[in-house]
Amino acid sequence: MGTLRKPLPRTLTLRNGVELPNEGPIREALVVSGVPRGDVFVTSKVSPYEQGAGRARTAVEAIMERIGVQYLDLVLVHWPGVSRVAPDSPLNAQMRWETWQELERLYSEGRVRAIGVSNYEERHLQELVGRAAVKPMVGPRTEGRWTAPGGDLSTPHERRTTCMYWRDASTT
Repeated sequence: MGTLRKPLPRTLTLRNGVELPNEGPIREALVVSGVPRGDVFVTSKVSPYEQGAGRARTAVEAIMERIGVQYLDLVLVHWPGVSRVAPDSPLNAQMRWETWQELERLYSEGRVRAIGVSNYEERHLQELVGRAAVKPMVGPRTEGRWTAPGGDLSTPHERRTTCMYWRDASTT
């Protein structure tokens, strides 16, 4: 292991193998820093390549193993579509649902402390909320996809979903 050069941030967001692998440095930072695990909030995502029954659970468990933790604080479904599947294919809805069921099980087992979605359009979120036993706890939005300014923000709050907004650089 190398030397930790900066203090460990209190929030760590994993970019799993599909995007920018940073699990090794996060594992090292958790070990070297000496900061108790409970004092660090660790987030990761299930990628479009990892969706579906069995696959999502395997992906989350592999992430935990690679970074050396017993639980993740937040896991998001990265995208409402499945990799290499046409956007209008009914397979996307099926895989979204299977993925969510896997996250619900991990949540009920205490392996994941919160679950949510990323990049979902309103129709995807409504579909999920209508079926889910455990409602999404986090639902990130971008201004480029959902119009947050002037929009009705009561609906996500009534669902007890935390909405995170950030400015999409392409809209400036």
